[in-house]
Amino acid sequence: MLKSIDLDFITFSEMTLTGYSMNAEKIAEGNYETLNWFKRLARDFKTNFIFSVSIKINHHYRNKDYVVLKNGNLLSELNLLFKNTFI
Repeated sequence: MLKSIDLDFITFSEMTLTGYSMNAEKIAEGNYETLNWFKRLARDFKTNFIFSVSIKINHHYRNKDYVVLKNGNLLSELNLLFKNTFI
């Protein structure tokens, strides 16, 4: 039997939900399905979540970090930007 545990946040690291891919057009979503799912999950389980997801916005692809509070409200939305780095 599971016991109730007090959690501050459950965090999903980047690319956890889709797996690593350089093919953004295949993994990006345009309807905020994952964000809305996490909002419902947060309310149902009264837990805060941090996660990232690939989003298509106006024909551009972005990795976005979201923080959803246990009441289902969106606290933070951050565009993740990466530059190619050669060592």
